[in-house]
Amino acid sequence: MGDRWFAVVLALCTVVLVVCVRWSPLAEDTRATDYQEYYRPVVESWQDGDGLTLDGIAAVKYPPGYPALLLLASAVVPGGAKWEVTS
Repeated sequence: MGDRWFAVVLALCTVVLVVCVRWSPLAEDTRATDYQEYYRPVVESWQDGDGLTLDGIAAVKYPPGYPALLLLASAVVPGGAKWEVTS
């Protein structure tokens, strides 16, 4: 029974730690910049008919799967997808 309590306490402490780190003031300004700096411009150029490019150069930094999903989402969502990031 002691091992089970240890596992429960460890899991609870882990959850509390993750929540505290996520909601800390330091975590407010840390967000992934790949969307704003890479994925969004790639999808927008793809929508404009320029293909999978970023500033006129082939976008090969990451595989094209996620931009393809974003492009599909923009085609399926009525009125087009909103590309703004909200916090």
